[in-house]
Amino acid sequence: MKGTSLLIVSSGIAFLFNMLFIPLLISIAHRFNWYDDIDKRKIHTGNIPRIGGVGIFVSFSVGITIFFVFSPDLFLNSLPLLGGFIIITALGLIDDFSSLRPRYKLIFQFTAAILVVSGGFHLETLLIPFSETEINLGPLSWVISILWMVGMCNAINLVDGLDGLAGGIVSIASFFTGIMAVYQRDTATALFSLVLFGSTISFLVYNLPPAKLFMGDSGSLFIGFTIAVLPLIKYGYRMQHNSLFFPVLTMTLIPVFDTLAAILRRVRRKKPIHFPDKDHIHHKLLFFGFSNVKILIVTYSICILAGFASLFRTVATGVLSLVLIIAVWVVCIFLFILLDRLYRRKYPKTS
Repeated sequence: MKGTSLLIVSSGIAFLFNMLFIPLLISIAHRFNWYDDIDKRKIHTGNIPRIGGVGIFVSFSVGITIFFVFSPDLFLNSLPLLGGFIIITALGLIDDFSSLRPRYKLIFQFTAAILVVSGGFHLETLLIPFSETEINLGPLSWVISILWMVGMCNAINLVDGLDGLAGGIVSIASFFTGIMAVYQRDTATALFSLVLFGSTISFLVYNLPPAKLFMGDSGSLFIGFTIAVLPLIKYGYRMQHNSLFFPVLTMTLIPVFDTLAAILRRVRRKKPIHFPDKDHIHHKLLFFGFSNVKILIVTYSICILAGFASLFRTVATGVLSLVLIIAVWVVCIFLFILLDRLYRRKYPKTS
């Protein structure tokens, strides 16, 4: 792919910039007491800043700007995406400091998603899982794409409750998506994927347990929105049919399944969907004696397996690649069902 070396440079600059920028953010946060609130749902103790999302967004912006300097046409075509990124990050930052009501968050999220799809970045066809058959979405194209972006925003936000969890999942997914995009000669998707990887992996240096910094809603909403946008980029550039939606979905199964479980759980308890609780997957693993590090090892292992399976499925179409993809889905489904059954048996009053 033309510009592969520039992709690496852009990702590397995003990484280095954030590595140097985060200590400044931490210093500013300590000076102005910008700490994450501690309540009964939170796992951490102590005063920990929650403005890491600013570093992720700024370093991401710096990284893609480096590439845009050498490819101004790409910049102009990406304006709807950039507008969506700004809106969603602004939403998260406002929420970090003033706790917006859920309805206002959804308005901002839908606004950002509508801006993106109006620029041509939406799923026009959808690959049927475990097959080579695609269906044309027709009038549902916008609806499904908008719900996908808003849903992934909130899915990553929900799993951002443990040191290194959300950032690690997105780092792994963005890295493998970038590699697949490079293989498919999809420069735009590769750019956003690899620069996102550079920004999030540098944040993880400060967020792995014990965390010195949290990303806050500005970070979780931004990286959730961006990882959701990645499979839509190819359509915005009028390239061939998209083949990255299912791989991205596979690599983010843990937050997706966790969100679906949370919705079902709250409906069953006759609570509002946005009602907070301590029954997410990381909470359950903690209840069963897993340490923070062990939870990350399990989660990262599944995500890396999903990444290699998706990559292998991209470069090969044999039976083995299909078996690997199915194995990831089976492992995730089994994990969630097993944890739910064990947890409800041990804590029946919470069911």
